[in-house]
Amino acid sequence: GGGGGVGESPRDPAPDEEWWEQVEELELNHQHLRKLHNLERLVSLRRASFCNNDLTRVEGLERCTMLEELTLEDNRIMKLENLTPLVKLTKLDLGKNKISRVEGLDALTHLTQLSLEENEITSLGGLGKLVSLMEIYIGNNRLSVLKEVQQLKPLPKLIILDLSGNPLCDGADYRNYTIYQLRKLKVLDGVGIESGEQNLAKEKCATGRALDTGRRAHAQPHTTHPAPPSTVTTMFTIWSVYMFALGQLLIAMCGAEVYR
Repeated sequence: GGGGGVGESPRDPAPDEEWWEQVEELELNHQHLRKLHNLERLVSLRRASFCNNDLTRVEGLERCTMLEELTLEDNRIMKLENLTPLVKLTKLDLGKNKISRVEGLDALTHLTQLSLEENEITSLGGLGKLVSLMEIYIGNNRLSVLKEVQQLKPLPKLIILDLSGNPLCDGADYRNYTIYQLRKLKVLDGVGIESGEQNLAKEKCATGRALDTGRRAHAQPHTTHPAPPSTVTTMFTIWSVYMFALGQLLIAMCGAEVYR
């Protein structure tokens, strides 16, 4: 028989709108993209990759609330923004961009892996609320203050951390300090952490803190406080006051007797 009209055969492609809603994975790498748009119909999208493009902003994904994995590596993005609706994200990769500050991620409480290597980040602030994080890759940034490591202490599941290539790694105490502060780490900068190394880090850092406390105490100006009076001195003072008062009383009485 003759062919039927559009939509009459079960083999016909689904309508355009339905096709968009069925897409779960999208890969647009190396496409010279400058902007993400027209993605709002991809409501079932779970994995998306836009590596090695010319993107300058994180945008156009606000309606893709089912996203679990998002890769925006090797672009020109300068700011973390417009990610709050993507609450199902478990993996986020923004390495090789121009990001200077970690921000706008607090809503991503299901995030387990975060990659921010080769950016311009100077602080680890902004990560403390991502309580599901197990892996952080933030090497080759501009982290220079060792105490920044303490910003990661609220993360109970963090087991893999890569800070290699940051200025803070140059210090002799870097590895021991980091292992001591983040007790649950299993891998630091690609090198496994054995229990023996954990114990050594604990010992060295505890000793270092004791020495530092001693140095601070020694640096404080010494103030001489008078020693408390002994019991003998106190009794002598009371006796002296008593005798003086008695003498004054006798003088007064004698004077009254003379002038009577």
